[in-house]
Amino acid sequence: MADLAGVVIGGVALASLFTTCVDCFEYVQLGRDFGKNYQRSQLQLTTVQLRLLRWGKSVRIEDGSSSQQFEVPVASAEEAVLVQSILGEIIVVFEDMERISRRGASQHRSGHSTLVQAAVVNDQSLVSLAERMRSMALTKQKNSSFSQKVKWALYEEKHFRRLLDDVQGFVQSLEDLFPTARSTQQQLCAQDLTTITSGTQEQPTLEILEDISIEVDPTLCQVAAERLATMPGHRYQDMRTSDRAMMQNGNELPAEYRGSILSSHTFSGAVADGDSRMLNGDRVITSGGQSFFSR
Repeated sequence: MADLAGVVIGGVALASLFTTCVDCFEYVQLGRDFGKNYQRSQLQLTTVQLRLLRWGKSVRIEDGSSSQQFEVPVASAEEAVLVQSILGEIIVVFEDMERISRRGASQHRSGHSTLVQAAVVNDQSLVSLAERMRSMALTKQKNSSFSQKVKWALYEEKHFRRLLDDVQGFVQSLEDLFPTARSTQQQLCAQDLTTITSGTQEQPTLEILEDISIEVDPTLCQVAAERLATMPGHRYQDMRTSDRAMMQNGNELPAEYRGSILSSHTFSGAVADGDSRMLNGDRVITSGGQSFFSR
């Protein structure tokens, strides 16, 4: 694995290759067929783009527009070639999807499917978050020229999933080549998270980010989860009951209770069935009070 020492690859050519990779994300539009998954898919794509940008900054790839030398130190000449090869593969993935888009465009021009302008978007919190993240990505693209190229659309979700899986896999490979840069990437991720959540309701935004990043950005998912863990209150995910089972998620408190909830727990995947009763969270009951579990 590469370390930030040893052989050096660099120059404007490398920075230009990296910039081209980042710009590729800006050409993609999603079709109406994505429906309610449209905004989530768009958020995931931008999440991978920001992940790639953080990797570039962590290994000191910078804007290649000036006469400066831009260098990425690696451990061997073979790894130098591998870095450039992986960046090239990311571009190839986007080019392959663009060809698929061109072939499928004719059958979507007249009928039921249109581009992102007509996409069904119901969750305004996702819309706002997507705009924030895309604005951040654009700000980080110091030498972008993507506006010079026409955008293209992916109409089928299966093609988008292939694109997303392939690209995030290549970004993971780049990160794995530079294990000593991981701490820097975590710091940059924490900074991005602070910027994204600034001026928003922090907890719901963090919950969305944790959810969308599970499959595409483990570092973002971890940082969001750690920040959520510091917030008061309980968190519940995938809680299920069946038959006559009863479950209470949250604190069982009497009406006269005026104290603060100091404890914080996370619950996931709890299942209650049959005649079972389950309480997740703290419980404070005064004498004579009716408990949730009373039958």
